[in-house]
Amino acid sequence: PRLIMPAHHDVREEDIIPKRLHGTLAAAAKRGPIDFEELLLTPGVGARTLEALALVAEVIHGQPSRFQDPARFSLAHGGKDGHPFPVPLTVFDHSISLLRTAIEKAPLDQGDRLAALKRLHTESLRLEGSARGPSVEEYIAEERKKSRSYGGRTVQDDRASARPATARKPSAQLSFGGAWQRSEAAPRVARTEKNQRSTEEEVRQLALFAGKAAGKRAAG
Repeated sequence: PRLIMPAHHDVREEDIIPKRLHGTLAAAAKRGPIDFEELLLTPGVGARTLEALALVAEVIHGQPSRFQDPARFSLAHGGKDGHPFPVPLTVFDHSISLLRTAIEKAPLDQGDRLAALKRLHTESLRLEGSARGPSVEEYIAEERKKSRSYGGRTVQDDRASARPATARKPSAQLSFGGAWQRSEAAPRVARTEKNQRSTEEEVRQLALFAGKAAGKRAAG
């Protein structure tokens, strides 16, 4: 689809269609415990990860008309510059791990998680007309408030940690990827250089592969 991005950098109320956000949150709360029962038994995976996955599911399965408010998808994993809120690294890692597992199993006719993602998207569409929830500003404010408990991080944090007391070094890009944490609220552990990847490229590639896998399953 053709994306029309707002001229400003921050995410504002007028950039997002509220009923779509509310449908996503409601679908994660309603279908999540059903479609991801096994996943929810995994330490560290909770409601916040399911909300992110519901938005990822829309990127994979949504029709072109669903991308009229592209800023809404930034609410899945935030932004490394802190807009709309710091990247919740533990949630991000859980999303990537689930997508990677779903993609690996899909060719073996074990694509249950890809199917569950599609059901999340279908439920979001169904609930849009009736679901109620917080305003965009309230949602972003709450995510900022809980940021630290999810391992929230921005490039500014990396710059501060990369700068010694006696000399200033060039800023480092925020790193993503790596192992799952025991809890979404667990402190962030150091990532190895081998696992460093940017948020945008990681999610873009996984969503692309997941979409292709889902298309092959539907065609078959």
